This record gives sequence, structure tokens and C-alpha cells, in this order.
Amino acid sequence: MPQPCVYLVLRTSCIRLGWTSFIGMPSWKTDKNEIPAGMSSHLKKYGIFASGSAMGAVVDYAITMLAAKFLGMSPELALGLAMLFSATAVFFWHDHITFKSAGQSRLARKYLAFMLWSVLVYLLRAVLLVGFGMVGLPLSIALALSIGLASVVNYILSSRAIFRTQKG
Repeated sequence: MPQPCVYLVLRTSCIRLGWTSFIGMPSWKTDKNEIPAGMSSHLKKYGIFASGSAMGAVVDYAITMLAAKFLGMSPELALGLAMLFSATAVFFWHDHITFKSAGQSRLARKYLAFMLWSVLVYLLRAVLLVGFGMVGLPLSIALALSIGLASVVNYILSSRAIFRTQKG
């Protein structure tokens, strides 16, 4: 029976944390240059996903900061406005570059699912932004943390539901 374990990836090494038959005693094994099957693919794909999302995040960040400062909009509303502009560009990045799923299923369905998911990502970002603001973080730091944390959640759903590639 395989032992449950957690993998920590550190540059080119992977540390496997398994549990021995002793109660709660961890066993450590280091496998040089070994990354578990599937994890390498997800790490690479997340890097590409993050690159595309970074373009959107820069737009989100810039528009949010400018609209809040010069138009007097609340940061949450300004972030929503920014996401309207960035979501379409990011969708096409992910469809054509990150997941290479263009042409595999109906574009309109994926686009609609992505835009609806973007609304939920916006709500997550806004809640995080308000929460970080309530604990006293400056807007610039609160916004960066909100965008970064939501990116991880966004990747998980996008890779498994919206841009799921068909095995062929």
C-alpha cells in the first residue's frame, strides 16, 4: 500500500515527505532531479498561465490604481472595471498559448465560462482586497496580494474545467 506523501519542489530537487508506520513520524527522502509525474507538467503550465495572467494583472493593477487615485473610484469598483478590459485578452492567451485548446471545443462556450469565472475571480479579489485593507495593508500591497492569491485559485479551476484539453 503506497504511503501518503507531500512533495516539496525545490529548484531541481524534490523532497518526498512520507509517513512511516510510526505514528506521525515523517520519513524524508530526497530524490535529485526527480519531480513526480504530472507535477512537472502542471508547474510548467502554471508558469505559462501566470505569464498570461501577469499581463492581465498589470492592466488590472494600473487601471485600479489610476481610477482610484484620479477618478476617486473605490478600489473594488475600479478593479471590476479593470478586469472587464483584461479578461478578454487573457482568455485568448490561455486558449491559444497556455492550454493550446483552440479549436478543440466551442469557443463561445469557453469564453462565456471564462467570463463568468472572471466575475467570481473578481469577487474573490475584491473580498481579499477589502480584508487586506481592513488589517491595514497599503493599497498597493493589498492589491498585489489579492491578485496573486486569486491567480492560484484561477489556475486550478481554469485548467480543470474551462480549458480542459481533450485526450486524443
